[in-house]
Amino acid sequence: MIARAAGMAGLLAGLATLAIVLLISYDVGMRYFFNEPQVFVDELASFLELLVVFGGAAYTFRAGGHVRVDLLTGAREGPRSACTLRARTFGAEAVMIARCATCMCRQKSALIG
Repeated sequence: MIARAAGMAGLLAGLATLAIVLLISYDVGMRYFFNEPQVFVDELASFLELLVVFGGAAYTFRAGGHVRVDLLTGAREGPRSACTLRARTFGAEAVMIARCATCMCRQKSALIG
């Protein structure tokens, strides 16, 4: 049942993507040829984008996929340098999270007294 729901979510995400493309094309055509921009297209496309993101995430997680960007790691040579880059990125994230946590604790203690 979960697999079927995830498949349906993926299908809806694909259809929502098609709808966004068609709506934006319609808006551009109306604005270019008739000087009549369609105000509703921006709002509707924003709502459909939510369906694309969450429906696509449900399908991806159910399929065992993982979404990540290999912009820098794909350009590096070899798995060792990619692993090193991921470790450095993780370390930088841990430092930033720790820094944010200490700042929040200081602000909380300053507000309390």
